[in-house]
Amino acid sequence: MTLFGCSFSFQSNQYSAIKGLLDREVNKGPQSNWLLTWSGYQIPMMAVLVENETWFMAPKDVLVRFDGWQITEVNNLLPANTSVRIQFADKEMVIFEGRRNISSFTCKEWQKHKYELGINHLQSCSRGNLVFDNSIWVNNNGSISKMAFKVHPNYPEVTLELLNQYSLN
Repeated sequence: MTLFGCSFSFQSNQYSAIKGLLDREVNKGPQSNWLLTWSGYQIPMMAVLVENETWFMAPKDVLVRFDGWQITEVNNLLPANTSVRIQFADKEMVIFEGRRNISSFTCKEWQKHKYELGINHLQSCSRGNLVFDNSIWVNNNGSISKMAFKVHPNYPEVTLELLNQYSLN
C-alpha cells in the first residue's frame, strides 16, 4: 500500500492462514453431483431444485431443465450455442429452436422395466425412420440415478448420470 510516497505492508500469519482457508472454501464452490455426456463430451453438472423442476447447470451457462419426466430445455450445449425447448402435448413431442418448430415425434406411454439396481422407465418415440427411446433409471432407493433423452433430431441423446451413487458414506 502506498501513502504519500511512503510504502508499507500488512503481514499477519493468522490473517494469512484464515484467508487461505477461506479462499480454498470459496474456490471449491458448489460441487457437481451429475455428469452430462453428449457427443463425446463429459461435463460435470450441479442439480438445483427450482420450483417444480430440476435444473442441471455447468460453467459457460450450460443448462438442462428437467420436469420430473422430460427434459424440457437445453441451453448452450449444442453447436453454435443452440438452445432447444421441448414440449409435450398428449403423445406428441415437439422440439423448438428459439421460436421455430424444428421437429415433432409421436411418443408412447412410459413403460417400466425392472433391472438389478432398480427400475428403468422407457418412452419410445418416432417419426418416419427416426426411432429412439427416452430413459429414466430409478435406483432401489427411489432416486433417479441416470437419464437419457433425445433433445434434437440432428444430434445424439443427452445423458445425465448421478455421480458417486454407489459410495458408502
